[in-house]
Amino acid sequence: MESNNKKPQHKFIQVIKEFFAEIFAELVVAGVPLGVGFLVVILCGIEGQTDVEEIALIGCVAIVLAIVLGYGVWTLVKKIMITKKLGQQFKDWFALNSTNMREVGWKRKLTKQVQGIVRFGTVALFVVSLINYIFMVSDFNKFYVSPRPDGGVTASQPFLKGTGGSDNFRIPAMVTLDDGTIISATDARWNHLNDSSGLDTIVSVSKDNGATWQYTFANYFGDNGNVRNDASTCFIDPALATDGQRAYMLVDVNPSGYAVSSSYYTPLKGKVGFDDQNRLLLRSKDSVKVPFGGLTYGVACHNANYDYCLDYTDNTKTAYGIYNRNTGERVDGYEVDLFFNITYFEDGEKKESNLFYHTSPYQVYPTSYLYLTSTTDGINWSAPTLLNLKGNGEEAILVGPGNGVYDKANDRLIFTCYYHNWYEPEYASLIWRDADGNWHRTENVTVDGWSSESTAVLIDENRVRVFYRGAEEVVFYTDMVFDQARGNYFRDPNATEVKTNATKTANCQMSSVLCRETYDGRQWIFVSTPTGKDRARKDGVIHAFALESDGSMTLVASRPVNQGPFAYSCLTQLKDGTLAIIYESGAGEIIFERVDGNGIWSQFNQTE
Repeated sequence: MESNNKKPQHKFIQVIKEFFAEIFAELVVAGVPLGVGFLVVILCGIEGQTDVEEIALIGCVAIVLAIVLGYGVWTLVKKIMITKKLGQQFKDWFALNSTNMREVGWKRKLTKQVQGIVRFGTVALFVVSLINYIFMVSDFNKFYVSPRPDGGVTASQPFLKGTGGSDNFRIPAMVTLDDGTIISATDARWNHLNDSSGLDTIVSVSKDNGATWQYTFANYFGDNGNVRNDASTCFIDPALATDGQRAYMLVDVNPSGYAVSSSYYTPLKGKVGFDDQNRLLLRSKDSVKVPFGGLTYGVACHNANYDYCLDYTDNTKTAYGIYNRNTGERVDGYEVDLFFNITYFEDGEKKESNLFYHTSPYQVYPTSYLYLTSTTDGINWSAPTLLNLKGNGEEAILVGPGNGVYDKANDRLIFTCYYHNWYEPEYASLIWRDADGNWHRTENVTVDGWSSESTAVLIDENRVRVFYRGAEEVVFYTDMVFDQARGNYFRDPNATEVKTNATKTANCQMSSVLCRETYDGRQWIFVSTPTGKDRARKDGVIHAFALESDGSMTLVASRPVNQGPFAYSCLTQLKDGTLAIIYESGAGEIIFERVDGNGIWSQFNQTE
């Protein structure tokens, strides 16, 4: 008889092995099919160019869900057939019953809890996916275009609830022209507060220091009506700047169903939306076989061939043609106006659409675009210009909302922007137009620090001070200095990521303004920001900084604006020298307020 030299296994080790064996078996049955399903999604989504692949993908996902649910339901049915206790078996299947640990032991109890989590998660995923798909189908199948809402007049406030038919507003911007006209802008978010899903830009103008306002929709697409629809286009995040005579507005615009959040599809890295001649890239609708709303539609559009273009660089034209980039020939039967509305004939019937709609026969590359317009009165706006400033390695380039600045000495129009890539920090930079009308972009405002949305003031003709959102609870800034030899703005190494002693809320936009007058022999910069702790957007203040001769700033005072909700804001100095602020005071609410008094200084305690 052979001797057994193996040591007997400790009972505790055996229990642990059995426990993990049961857990592994449960995960194999319920988890592996899900993993296969996600793998199929990834593999099919790499190209996703045909409806055959789309159907195959949906079929695989359906089979996976059927296997997972079928296994669980069959197990449940067998138990019900044996015990006839339906309610108890449901509880047991989801591990919702209060099992006595002494009766079954901790190993079995924990196993059952993990089983319940896996099963419950599978069912929840299926139900949520089904509901989401139903809403998606509804959104995609009810496309229509609403007429632009009429303008109107309001008293005391520019964006009262219900103005223009919208119940919600976000992201205010404001400037003052030399003649005293106040121009304010914000997102009309209609019946929701999403950062996409059908937003338009409403503008309101006052010629009597805010006593009365006249509003109009400066940017409006109207697809799918004035309601939330995740399949819609959107204009978002206005910024305003002025040279005193004309106001310029920069916003983000996104095509149907696309945005960096709250939308069906998100932009991807790889293309900028323009060719090397600054022509707007287009693809034919038929080049993507996956239907709009399909799981791989976004990837398919990204990978499609953009063989057509719109040469809209000639601003003397009133309409443009679509050209084949391979042959150079114009495509017959299609005409595009200055607002990207396309007119064509189909089966002898005249049709109209827009290059940003998913129904258009020719469509733009799916990314965010910088959309610039201008006005002399705030009511009548110019045709837009799309700025080609996005990098290939960026998913989106986005506007720093609020206010831009104008350098009169050099005739430079300056805005802030930032690029967005998921799971990466957002970095701010300047975009600026030179005296010849050419647009440029600078290096990032910060080196290591996350900056995102930012606001700027012109310290002198070659120095721009940028205050940025960041993740800190104090105000930071960086000076961008123009280098004549290199023809652009660069970070001042002695004034990069400078920390002040002014408090702010982490992760929220701010606004800034440099006052025209000097006081006590110094220039003054005002910064508006919420000051709530732990990212609570509340308790707005206006910080008053004195600009010292060496370029540093001294915080002299902080004037409370309100106690309570306070988020995004924008400052402007009125013609009479007083300060005005427009800010978010709650969910969907925008408030305009003058800092009353004869001049700014009477409102701040100048004691140092």
